[in-house]
Amino acid sequence: MESSTQIYTPVKGGFQIENGSAEYVRPIYAPHMHDAPGNLRYIYYLGDRPKLVLSDADSGHTAENSRIKAYMNRYAHLFLGILNGNKSKWLDEMEHIVSRYICGHEEYEISDPSFAGDIKLVFCRSNRIDGMCVKVMLPQELSDKLVVAVAGQNGKKGAQPVGGCSDFLMFQAADTEDTAVYVEEKYFRIADNIIPVIGTTDISMNYAIKDARKYQEGVLALSDSGNEGFPMVMGTSEGNRKKEIYILLSTEPASHRCFKEFDRLAEGLFDSAVEYYRSLSETVQVETPDASLDAAVAAQMVALDASWDAPTVCHGCAFCRLEVCLRLCGCRMGRAY
Repeated sequence: MESSTQIYTPVKGGFQIENGSAEYVRPIYAPHMHDAPGNLRYIYYLGDRPKLVLSDADSGHTAENSRIKAYMNRYAHLFLGILNGNKSKWLDEMEHIVSRYICGHEEYEISDPSFAGDIKLVFCRSNRIDGMCVKVMLPQELSDKLVVAVAGQNGKKGAQPVGGCSDFLMFQAADTEDTAVYVEEKYFRIADNIIPVIGTTDISMNYAIKDARKYQEGVLALSDSGNEGFPMVMGTSEGNRKKEIYILLSTEPASHRCFKEFDRLAEGLFDSAVEYYRSLSETVQVETPDASLDAAVAAQMVALDASWDAPTVCHGCAFCRLEVCLRLCGCRMGRAY
């Protein structure tokens, strides 16, 4: 869907949208722990709905149909859902979703007739490990019904979103065929994937390898499937009573202490990340009569910080009026965020 049809409203530190439909259009940037010539820079894309893709910054450009596409590789997708009999559903399919980009991280508030209360999610890049931290806050009745599903994409080609279109970052079940999934004591590992991807949670999850081709048919269909050569790891929180669950997805090696001690480190790791990006987004603060401009500056700080080392992601303004950007900072700001 073209970005012009998406209605975002400013909030302190960023912007939000209610029941938006854009997917994988919002890069969640990383700190500079691995900045060095020749190093890949991993970018996690989110959107108006809670679906995550792990990619990298563009590795080349080509002209197609008179438009420039920035190519990157897709390494993994993460999906969250609820496994609850005939009420089972992926979170991105719930009836009411508020998506909010604030201070460099993404928040979701989710409600649906299938359960009472709200599900809240916060996605934030870690400042201590190159990975994505996710905090899931569930109503008590759903604490033992969370589903975490992850599949590799074997480094297949994708493309940077253009004009709100992210078709080239969408999940492709066929691209899981040559990958392998291993379940260890405290984490799962996706191998034969160009870049190994490791995931863990702070609670004991029940992991099983499922058929990625069943993902499109829903949570129940995936749960009922077996490993048929298109592996997707599916974890369920059966037996859990904690309402807050932390998830970590990363490209770091399995020897990293965060995977071995995540149950103990999770909350501090997440809080440190949120504070790091809050501080970064407040490097420059403005207060004007235009709330959109105030919010755009906060978002701009994170994007500008990420542009110091190539390769970078270049994309258009989130919602700030282009003429305001051009008048203040020239064409560069109009293209940087």
